[in-house]
Amino acid sequence: MRVHRYTRTCIKGSRGGGEDEVTGVVLAVIARLGATACWRVQVVPPHTLQESRRSTLQEVEWLDGRDSFGRPTAVFYADRHFPGEIEQSEWVRFVIHNAEAAVLRYGLNEGPGGQFNLIVDRSSSGIRNQDPALALAVLPTVQDHYPGLLGRVFIAPINPIFYLAWNVVRLFLKPATIQKFELLRGGDWQRQLSDSIGGDVRLPPSLVSSDGTES
Repeated sequence: MRVHRYTRTCIKGSRGGGEDEVTGVVLAVIARLGATACWRVQVVPPHTLQESRRSTLQEVEWLDGRDSFGRPTAVFYADRHFPGEIEQSEWVRFVIHNAEAAVLRYGLNEGPGGQFNLIVDRSSSGIRNQDPALALAVLPTVQDHYPGLLGRVFIAPINPIFYLAWNVVRLFLKPATIQKFELLRGGDWQRQLSDSIGGDVRLPPSLVSSDGTES
């Protein structure tokens, strides 16, 4: 259930031990649930699976299969994204749509451990596709209103250009969120990606090693 995510997040942020600490965690959970309830009334569309026009551009795709922990995986094709093409508010709605769809489609709220992974495919992207402002608009929503929903984030392949944006974005992320990111580089980054994800996730051609294998 959704309350489990908020409880785990607040417990991780506590010092642990003592009746006062337990009371503090309970109050923190109630406060966060209340804030998200108000946010959902204002932002989330009445029909949670309402299609966003962004979905037709195929910048995001859900992959077949599950990772080694049984989690579903989505891929974001960075080369299909052009900053400023669509307003950030529309992009935030698109992220909400996909998060809500994942919760319902994969039953991610049925247990406290339900999560999904995200792969950022940079194999064909360049400077024109870099959009740190979008990341700064989207990630706070995920951190605050979908705590614990995001499993791991794989970004590949990375280069010095990417680090220029990453060094800015990470300043606004919580330590627990930063730990979810796995940055892959080097000539064997496809193999690194496949080994890290594991399971039977069917990676798209752009993320498969040149010899045609995924592992």
